Amino acid sequence: MTPKLYAHRGACREAPENSLEAFQKALDIGVDGIEVDCVLTKDKIPVVTHYDDLSILKIALGKVSQKTWNEIKDLGLPSLAQVLELAKPANVRVVLDIKPQPGMMFETPCLSAGLAQEMLPVERILLSSFYVRHLLTLKKHFAHIKRAAILYQNAFRLVPPPFFDKFYGVSALHPFLKWTTKDLVEKWQKKGFEVNVWVPNTPEAWKRCQEMGVDGIFTDESRACKTWLMKKI
Repeated sequence: MTPKLYAHRGACREAPENSLEAFQKALDIGVDGIEVDCVLTKDKIPVVTHYDDLSILKIALGKVSQKTWNEIKDLGLPSLAQVLELAKPANVRVVLDIKPQPGMMFETPCLSAGLAQEMLPVERILLSSFYVRHLLTLKKHFAHIKRAAILYQNAFRLVPPPFFDKFYGVSALHPFLKWTTKDLVEKWQKKGFEVNVWVPNTPEAWKRCQEMGVDGIFTDESRACKTWLMKKI
């Protein structure tokens, strides 16, 4: 089975991560989907960036959650609406990675997911988070949209698969590659879960993913991975 290719933060090796240029390049490459990080501004506009803290990006001081969209829009960070509009004509999946923000634990998942369903068919949306509270909020308010739990610690290997379904209400799992094994992938898939792994960036890692039989991979090396996968078909 050839895994689906998801551009992690867009084609982030060819353009700044989570930028409109990076997402356009990913679409031009022909990926199966794009992974988009979501946070909110002070005036509750969903913005695409991995970091609430702007100093990490070295583009400004302060946090996205402390600034309005008017203060943010000239810093190079796109709104979620802009990214969704870019993706709308393409037949790709959009995976939202919804980040936790103090004081916005309800608004961030609800407004991000709500905007996505307004702009795209629900079958092209996958809502995801590593944050338990977000997953429970999405389960309650967006049960009709497919959802995924991001797993990044070694301990997830000990969690029985029914727990993810019963407690989180998810139908997809996104484990960190380092801790993922073929046995785990097979166990999860037998229980009906879609398994997408992050973040393999080398041919050796892509080969391992293919041998494990994962459903999809999130990679920073979209173009190189696309070329590698095409050779395996």
